[in-house]
Amino acid sequence: MELKRAQTLPNTIKEVIIQDIIKGEIQPRDKILEEKYAKKTGASRASVREAIFILVSEGIATKVENKGTFLNSFTLEEHIDLYHLRFFLENKALEKVSRIADLAPLIEHLEELSAQMRSSLQAIIDKGEGSREEMAYIGLLNYEFHYALVQFSGSRVLIERYPSFFVSLAFIQNELYLHQRAEVYKPLIEHDALIDALRNRDFDQFSTILAEHHQDVLRLLERGAEKVFL
Repeated sequence: MELKRAQTLPNTIKEVIIQDIIKGEIQPRDKILEEKYAKKTGASRASVREAIFILVSEGIATKVENKGTFLNSFTLEEHIDLYHLRFFLENKALEKVSRIADLAPLIEHLEELSAQMRSSLQAIIDKGEGSREEMAYIGLLNYEFHYALVQFSGSRVLIERYPSFFVSLAFIQNELYLHQRAEVYKPLIEHDALIDALRNRDFDQFSTILAEHHQDVLRLLERGAEKVFL
């Protein structure tokens, strides 16, 4: 069973742009280039323009008259507000997933993503250091892990809205993990515990672990804020 994706072309293009943001290829205040994404996706500039309009409508970017559309930056308080909204959407997705009889495709996909994250982190540990690009790749895998739950819910509203609530955190989480690489371990352990809870169909346990996961990220934001918000 294939995980569900955003159903319209503009939302699919939006997802490509968001992945580039998470990978650090677009930074806050950078211009989002229509021509680049038309070439990258093979879509018309009109479709790309519509995708960028969605980012503007969801508060991720701002259109400046006669200059183009630029990625927004957020204060620490705004990051935290958006993260709380992301957590709410994941819990709504969990409610829907709990009603699905066969969770095997979701579990298999999450296991693959968790293994990729662990392998990528081990490569960084073996080298003794990690670049921004390497940490950003781990951040992208983390996004895909959480987004998989939302996609599997089958809710078009959640699938289309969730990426914009996640992406604000990516602006700073990769930077924080770069300075505090040990912080990546606990999410990996928690991811495995989330998979076990799904395997056992223990959705109460999944919700409890997800809440702890949520609190860990909030604590990381608060501890590491001075490294980013100076």
